[in-house]
Amino acid sequence: MTARVRASPYPELAVPCPAHPDRVAGWIAALLVCAFAALEIRPLGAQDPPPPAAGKPLVVTFLDVGQGDSALIETPDGKVILIDGGEGKVTEAPAAYPFDACDRVILPVLRKKGIRTLDLVVATHPHSDHIGGLVDLLAERSFEIKEIWDSGCAAYRHEAYERLRSSAQTRGIPIVTPLDGYEYAWGQHARALVLHVNPSADDLNDASIVVRVTHGQVSFLFAADAVETTEERILQRHPSSLASNVLKVGHHGSRSSTRRPFLDAVHPAYAVISCGVYNDHGHPSREVLETLEASKVGVFRTDSDSHIEMRTDGVTIEVKSGRAQSDLPKAAFDPAEVNLASLADYVGRWVRGNARVVESKKSESGTCFLSLEGGGDVVVERDAAKLIEASGLKLQDLVGKRVHVAGFVGTNRKLIVKGHNLLKLAP
Repeated sequence: MTARVRASPYPELAVPCPAHPDRVAGWIAALLVCAFAALEIRPLGAQDPPPPAAGKPLVVTFLDVGQGDSALIETPDGKVILIDGGEGKVTEAPAAYPFDACDRVILPVLRKKGIRTLDLVVATHPHSDHIGGLVDLLAERSFEIKEIWDSGCAAYRHEAYERLRSSAQTRGIPIVTPLDGYEYAWGQHARALVLHVNPSADDLNDASIVVRVTHGQVSFLFAADAVETTEERILQRHPSSLASNVLKVGHHGSRSSTRRPFLDAVHPAYAVISCGVYNDHGHPSREVLETLEASKVGVFRTDSDSHIEMRTDGVTIEVKSGRAQSDLPKAAFDPAEVNLASLADYVGRWVRGNARVVESKKSESGTCFLSLEGGGDVVVERDAAKLIEASGLKLQDLVGKRVHVAGFVGTNRKLIVKGHNLLKLAP
């Protein structure tokens, strides 16, 4: 899908965020950071943003890294910023399948675009579905990384986070915690306003670095895994600095995020949800989708649209999405190329045993319920049922047959809701 629309020129974009007295010390510290920071920093409101660069767009690509987050930003001046990197080899995902967003998505995309230097890598918070791929990226010495932003939250130190910091230290890459309420210059024609960072958070999601990137009259708000308390804090601190044309929806579309007051303040034309096909979290939630629909927000999703590229000259936004449309390397997971049998074969070593199906029922919504001999039910989501039946295995014909119930092995491979199970016909 390709669309070109005129961005709404929100007057709020020119309104500076009020200065907080408790940040004066932070501003002084920021001046010291400037001595080695790769990108310019200035107090918000110090000067008006420069006009858009003629003929040079800002390009934002929301990468399909499965159940995780990653966005690549290319500024008109040639600066390149990567916000998060999806899952990696070191992961927190339960019984995770061996999926590496860096090797399978990020590196191929960077090479396709001819990018060898990242001016900034933003690790929004220390969850592996955001920083796991960054750990693997740091291991690629052929790519230069000039600076890393880190939330500075020490509430939970996962192995991926420890490796990220140690690898950066080994390579001599400075790690900086950006300042809430400060605006950073990403080249001469793009600005990044930090709307939230919370090093003292008890919940890692609430530690998320949230930034709004502006080029001309167009803004993108990256909400990381911001939850409701995060959104409330942002609304309290920066009520007039949220209006954006594009919202990267917080926490993969979880019901814990994108509450109506926050969405109303952002007032986006587009929303992008980064989530994995048939993920085991139920993302995005129906509640969030209904809220976005009620607000007449156009929704793009990486699980269905794959990579989503948005180009802006500072006035209009051109959107390119869809697996068939994208000229970028193949994304994380394409349901059109996978059937139940191949998935079950993939997870065969996790088989828990055989069971006979004694009843099969299908609800009006399309959800299928299979009752197994000896107790226990398997619930198959509507879309999963369609995929299964498309492979030639009719759910209603399973009664009386024995099936394998295999353990679920990854956030992108989920077909069965209850018990994180997968099934196939037993031999």
